[in-house]
Amino acid sequence: MLNSPDPVPDDPFLAELIETVRDDPETIGLLLHGSRSVGRHRADSDYDLIRIVTADAYEARRVALEEDRDALAAIAVKVGT
Repeated sequence: MLNSPDPVPDDPFLAELIETVRDDPETIGLLLHGSRSVGRHRADSDYDLIRIVTADAYEARRVALEEDRDALAAIAVKVGT
């Protein structure tokens, strides 16, 4: 939870990420799941995170993704024979 007083005391990466998104009005929260959320991670484990945003932010990002996908499809090149 972004407002948690000390959510990740020993993880500099998560602490920095939380600080980055804390003041973003479109971000409602961050959900950490997977091995790191239960303390069973290794040094090379990845971070399984879900960023929870407002409905308006989600819609704007969905539309932008569709536009990007359409633009890439328009410039697709046939490779091979």
